[in-house]
Parts: sequence; structure tokens; C-alpha cells
Amino acid sequence: MPDPSPPAPPCWLEPADGPIHLIDPLEEAANDPVLSEDFIRFASAIDRARQSKPEALSEALQSQATRDQVQDFLQGLPIDRKVQLLALMTHPGLPHRRAVTAALLTSKDKGSSLSLSRALQADKRDKMMRRIYAPERVAFLKDVTKHMREDA
Repeated sequence: MPDPSPPAPPCWLEPADGPIHLIDPLEEAANDPVLSEDFIRFASAIDRARQSKPEALSEALQSQATRDQVQDFLQGLPIDRKVQLLALMTHPGLPHRRAVTAALLTSKDKGSSLSLSRALQADKRDKMMRRIYAPERVAFLKDVTKHMREDA
């Protein structure tokens, strides 16, 4: 006699066509030689301008046209590269750096400014996690728990 129960649904954890390979677009962008060359050229130009004409760089980064170009360029970069360039463009020695930061984080295109804000948040989170899980802290906690077990 045939089994009247409905067939079991396929398990979503077991792919029907073999293993699934995910493509990480950020990893691809990080390994793109053209993007790497553009990044180096852009970072070098910003660094030269910051050292020779910081006031002019500050004004240029606050202008709408330059800001749009910078945001378009940053949009295609991985998070770590975005953070590096943002740190370079808002270096403590740059005049009006808070105004530059505010200008770079605001845009007609909400996607660009949101992308930059998220990159900065991810960087903050990464720094905090590195501080929390620093090897010396983990070693200290291991030592404390070892002493607590010995005392118990």
C-alpha cells in the first residue's frame, strides 16, 4: 500500500545542485588592479594637496562638484579603502576638517552619503572589537578565570 503522507519538503540546508559558492563583491573590488591603481593615484593626489595647499583642498572638498566626484569614486571601493581615504581627507591638520567631513557625508544622493556613514560605523565597530578582544585582555580574562577556578 502506498504511503498517504505528503512528501517531506526538501531541506534548504542541502543544496540540490551541489555546494553553493558565494561571490563577495567587496573581495573582487579589493583585488581589482585598475581600482587599486585609481585608489593609489587618488590618495597620492589628496596627500600632495593636503601637504602643499591644505586650505584649497578643504575648500575643494566642500564644493558640490568635487564632493559628488569624490562620493562617486568612494562608492565603488571596499569599506577599508573608503575609511582610509576619508581619514586622509579629514586629517587633523586640514583646515575646516569638520566642515569637510559634514560635506562628504551629505549628498543629494542619499545612497552615497549612507554608504560613507556605514563605512565609518563599520570602522568604529571594528576598532572597538579589536580593543575588546585584544590579546592582552583575553590573556587577562583567562588568568582571572584560572585563579577563580583554583580558589573555588
